[in-house]
Amino acid sequence: MYTVYHQSAEMQLDDVKKQSTERRLLKMSCEKLPSAFDYHGHARILCVGDTVVYRVSINVAVNTASTTQQDQEWIMWLFSISHERYHQFVKSVVDIFILPNVVEILHQSVDVDQEQAPYIAFIRSLYGIFHRYNMLNDIFAAQHDVTQMDHGRCYLESFLAKLWETLEIILPAITVATHLPFAGIEEVYTLYNIVCDFLMVPQDKIMETSCVYTNAILCLEDVEVLLPKYVKQHCSICLDGLLTIESSQNGTTPKKNSEAVKLPCGHIFHENCIIHWLGQRPTCPECRAPVGMWV
Repeated sequence: MYTVYHQSAEMQLDDVKKQSTERRLLKMSCEKLPSAFDYHGHARILCVGDTVVYRVSINVAVNTASTTQQDQEWIMWLFSISHERYHQFVKSVVDIFILPNVVEILHQSVDVDQEQAPYIAFIRSLYGIFHRYNMLNDIFAAQHDVTQMDHGRCYLESFLAKLWETLEIILPAITVATHLPFAGIEEVYTLYNIVCDFLMVPQDKIMETSCVYTNAILCLEDVEVLLPKYVKQHCSICLDGLLTIESSQNGTTPKKNSEAVKLPCGHIFHENCIIHWLGQRPTCPECRAPVGMWV
């Protein structure tokens, strides 16, 4: 009898831990990508007969638990964009935009669940970019006016920067997808890969940093703030008490979303506070111990 009860209690505890982890990962999936603190894209004009090919260099500052704010790791890569390559990219994206599932997301008012939010935001953002930058075909023709050609180069650089911003929207959600029951929207993964291929993104390097963020979230442990030893403690990020009380007609109750969690180093914070913090710096706010490197 004791064995059965003990096993049942363990299963309930595992379910609670699983639900807490999924809740935190969903919050993380809606956070901005922690790896890209800075993006620099530069295009050079190369005239080939009557056409123009752009030589693009992209530099992205990334941050992991092993780097410091003064010593960020920079990832740099080069690629070329010809008119043909750009045309193929546009065609591939438009082919996805006309699919029924995507049309519904773009043009109809749909109820958005939390787990779907970053996927839908990614599709709508990418769609908006393609409507805004609809004159890019013209920049691949050589012009006698140097100023006009330079305007075309700046136009392309702005387009590429916006594409990168769309990746920042979806990267956290893609990183945590394997840990959540919701599989995402299939068309999003296709669009994500199309954009990454066009920008020649070194996905292993970029995803590595996002995985540090995911691992940091997986390190968090629930803390029961109603226990006497935690009641008077404060979150050192927001400086409010771990147990935040709100008043209502039915009396006083713990404030919604005031869950507290513990890092591997033992320091305790509000769940929302530390999730946002870890998105900017994967270290403990108090002792600076790295978080998420050994999960």
